[in-house]
Amino acid sequence: MAEETPVAATRENLLYELTARFADASGKVHLSLRWEPGPRIVRVGACLDDYSWGSREQAIETLLRFEADHADEFALEFDVVPLDAVNDEAFAEA
Repeated sequence: MAEETPVAATRENLLYELTARFADASGKVHLSLRWEPGPRIVRVGACLDDYSWGSREQAIETLLRFEADHADEFALEFDVVPLDAVNDEAFAEA
């Protein structure tokens, strides 16, 4: 059986994988991702339309599984925030 060749991490393939992991989330999820290849850090912002304890916990668990699956490849930093707050000008000024 042939060995799989590891795919180099890029912003596009990491965002594609995360988008697939959030496919079953309740409500709209907007993801922003920044990949820093030098220090090998992935920074993710997850904005949830349906922001409740349950959806927030589900998003955090999804991100923690993503981190665990890639622990030997890069570090992960993330924020989970309500989408409404991001669309509010007062939030942007804070």
